[in-house]
Amino acid sequence: MGADSYRVGATRLRDALVVLGAVTGPCGFCGHPDQRHRVADAITERVLAGEDAETVGWDYWDREDSRAEVYALELTVAVLAADPRRHGITRGKAAAIDREVWADL
Repeated sequence: MGADSYRVGATRLRDALVVLGAVTGPCGFCGHPDQRHRVADAITERVLAGEDAETVGWDYWDREDSRAEVYALELTVAVLAADPRRHGITRGKAAAIDREVWADL
């Protein structure tokens, strides 16, 4: 665990956030390069709290979209994989890696 594993998690999160639409800029609360992470965090919290992933997915995507549950679960896995605490690195190191990973967007 460390910076390399965090970079993989951050890259996975960046790629998973595509289902939430286009990048609209950095987060106004924490400075993360992609403000869509807040929606992904909200989805993750609901799934981890025990809400049905399909129901959570329907709150963010069309009920006719059969992939809504998959999107919710993929984002949950990606958010957990990009948690710096799971990699034993500091927030500062994580922020530097995030800037690198999101530099091309």
